[in-house]
Amino acid sequence: MHDASLPEARWQGRYQLQQTLAEHPDSATYRVQNAAGEGQILKELRLAGLSDWKRLELFEREANTLRHLDHSGLPKLLDFFRDADNTRFCLVLEDMPGRSLLEWLAEGWRPTEGEVKDIAAQSLALLDYLHRRQPPIIHRDLNPSNILREAHGRISLIDLGAAQHLLHPEGGRTVVGTFGYMPPEQFSGQAGPASDLYALAASLVHLLSGRSPAKLPLDGLRLRFGPYVMISPAFERWLSVMLDPDPKQRYASAAEALAALQNPEYVNTARPEAGSAPEKPRKIRGLGVAFVGALVILGHQAYQRGYAPVGSQIRTASRSGQAAPEAQACFNGPLLQAEPQSGPEAEAFRADFAARFPLPPELGKLAVPPITTLDELNTLWRCPKSRGHADPVFFKAAGQLIQHSPLDEVLVAESIYLMQGTQLHYPQREVLLDFAVENYHDLKSPSEWDSAARVAAGLVLDYSQWLNRQADFESAKPWLQYMLTERGDEINDHQLQLLSHEYAYALYKKKKSLLGELFDFDFD
Repeated sequence: MHDASLPEARWQGRYQLQQTLAEHPDSATYRVQNAAGEGQILKELRLAGLSDWKRLELFEREANTLRHLDHSGLPKLLDFFRDADNTRFCLVLEDMPGRSLLEWLAEGWRPTEGEVKDIAAQSLALLDYLHRRQPPIIHRDLNPSNILREAHGRISLIDLGAAQHLLHPEGGRTVVGTFGYMPPEQFSGQAGPASDLYALAASLVHLLSGRSPAKLPLDGLRLRFGPYVMISPAFERWLSVMLDPDPKQRYASAAEALAALQNPEYVNTARPEAGSAPEKPRKIRGLGVAFVGALVILGHQAYQRGYAPVGSQIRTASRSGQAAPEAQACFNGPLLQAEPQSGPEAEAFRADFAARFPLPPELGKLAVPPITTLDELNTLWRCPKSRGHADPVFFKAAGQLIQHSPLDEVLVAESIYLMQGTQLHYPQREVLLDFAVENYHDLKSPSEWDSAARVAAGLVLDYSQWLNRQADFESAKPWLQYMLTERGDEINDHQLQLLSHEYAYALYKKKKSLLGELFDFDFD
C-alpha cells in the first residue's frame, strides 16, 4: 500500500517517483517512471495553493499546445489527468534528453561562435515548425533555461506553458515571459513570431557574453551587447537585426532568419541602411501611470542571482600563473600600462580600500593582466577565454584597476559593478556593494546618454536584490525609491522595470498598500 503522504498515492498507481526536480507552494515537477518502466516528466499543479488562477490557464494551455505537436525536438504530451482527490492537475511529458543551456553555463561551458550558431540554427528550425502551425504557435518564454542541449549538440525546446495561438490572442494586458529575454512589444501583450526571434537572440547573447541580457545596458530600447561579446562582424549584424526593438525591422520569419544566418550576404530589406543612426534613447519624464502599470505587472516575483564558491577554480588558476597567458590572449596588442594616479588623496583612498576590502588569500599569487583602463577591463570581461563559472582573474584585475585609478569615480563604480558579475564568493561582497551604493548612487557623467547613471542603477539593483533576499525590505525601499523617482529619467527602460520589480516585491513582503506608497511619489 502506498504511503498517503507520497506523490505516488495521488497518481492512482500509474507512476512511480524517481526524482523531485522542482517544488513550489502551488506546483512541482517530478521525474517519474510509468508502468512500463519508461522515464517521463510529471508536472503537478496544486489547486489549493494557487495564488493566481492564470497559472491554471497556462498549465492547461501547455497540455493543449503539446497535444497537437509532433516533432523530435519538442516534448510529447503523454497524459493529462486530475489526481484521486481532484485537488491537483497532472501533466505527463516525454523526458527530453540533455541539460538546459543555463545548466551548461553554470558548469563553466563557454561556447564558441560556431557552437552558438549551431544552437541558433536548430532553434530557428524548431521555431519555424511552431510558427507554421495553423494557427501559428508563439513560445513567448524562450530563454536559456528552456533550451536543452545534449552532449553532442542536439537542441530541443521545452516549457510551452506560455505558448499562444495567434488565432486566439488574449488582448493587451497579459504579460508572460522572462525579463531580459522579452522584446518591448511583449510588455504590452503584443507577442508575435518576431517576439520569439528576439528572445532567441537574447539567449544567444547570454551564451556569448556569459551574463544575462538583463544585466547588459540598453540604449533606449536597444540592447547594447557589442562591447560584451567577441564575434565576427557578420554574426553581430545578424544578432542586431534579431534584437531590433521594432518587430517589423526583425527578420520576417524564423525561416528567413535561418537563411540570413547561413548566408552572411543576405540582406533584410526591412532594415534601415547600415550607416543609419541608432534609435535615440527615450527619456522618461516622471513615472506616472506607466510606473504604476509596471509595478502591478511585476508583482512580487523576486529576481535571484547566486554566487559560486572560489574553491578549486582559484587554486587551479593560481598554479604557476596559468591564468595570465589565457587572459593576455584576449587583447589584440600590448596593454596601455598608463601611469597610476598619485597624490595624497589617491594614496588615502588606496590605503582605506585595501584595509576594508582585502583580496582573498587564494588570489595572492594569481597572475592577471596589468589592466589600467576601463576599456581594457571591458575587453577582458567580454573575452570568453578569461571566463569560468567563478572568474578570479577578472575579479582581481578589476580590484587592481581600482587601486590604479582610485579618483576616477566612474572607473571605480563600474569596476565594482562588474566585479559583482564574476560569481565569485567574496566574504566582503555585500559590504563592498554597500560602499559602492553609498558613494556612487548619484554618479553623473557629462555625456548626453548617461552611462554613469546606468552603472549607479545597476549597483542599486544588485544591492536591493541582496537586501530583499535578506528580508531587509525597509533598507531596500529608500534606495529603490531614490533611483525610480530621482533618476528615473536618466536610466533605461529595462533597468526601470527591474528596479520597479524589486520595489514592488519589497512592498508586497511588507504587506504595504502598493498604490498608497506610489501616490506619495511626485508624479509629473
